[in-house]
Amino acid sequence: MRRGLIVMVLTISMLLTGCEGSLFVEMDTSIDNSAGSGDFIISLSGTGEVNEALQRGDFSDYFTRIEDVGFFVRQYKEGESAFIEIRGSFESLEELNALQAELLAPLKLAPFIRQETRPGLFSARHIYDVTFRTDSQEIESIPAWASWEDAGVGSEQPATFLTYRLSTPGTILSSNALSVEKGAATWTLSDWQMRSGVSLGVLSEQLYYGRIAAAGLVLVSLAYMAYRWLFI
Repeated sequence: MRRGLIVMVLTISMLLTGCEGSLFVEMDTSIDNSAGSGDFIISLSGTGEVNEALQRGDFSDYFTRIEDVGFFVRQYKEGESAFIEIRGSFESLEELNALQAELLAPLKLAPFIRQETRPGLFSARHIYDVTFRTDSQEIESIPAWASWEDAGVGSEQPATFLTYRLSTPGTILSSNALSVEKGAATWTLSDWQMRSGVSLGVLSEQLYYGRIAAAGLVLVSLAYMAYRWLFI
């Protein structure tokens, strides 16, 4: 799996080297449960020469390699814009972090997700923290969320933009995302903002419906017993 992904990203990187225009990366990551398994979609598009390179590149051999290890890949056009899309699944956050690092190797940056769970009697709260790391960075404890708007924007218009969408189990209670819709938090970042130490944060709450139902049944039973004892 890893070999196919590395070949793919290196090929794309070579085609885009020296191109004028902007590269747009969209990542849609859905974490289904507290164990950290889920699905992801990554889409690449661009403007100017970046769009032309994505449009004329022949990736068929590399697509076959990636599909052989369980990923869905396609190259398509919408109007004048070309896209490369990769879909797959992961069994843990460790596996997801490794996949993101490989798929975004041309950027020399990758989102790194950490999770902290605070269990309760009838619900659990999950903190998801996303930072952008290079291979040389060490794992740190979950930091306080930083507002990337406070970091400022460089004077040069960046060539790369990332739209990062994260869906988490349960209901999102708070986030520093630009928008939260249908259980997904979404950020749009330039490469400069990713390198500035930005932290993307989500706090979600997952209810234990089985425990809630059991507690409700116990309360109903106690109320019925009290009624019979007092009035019957």
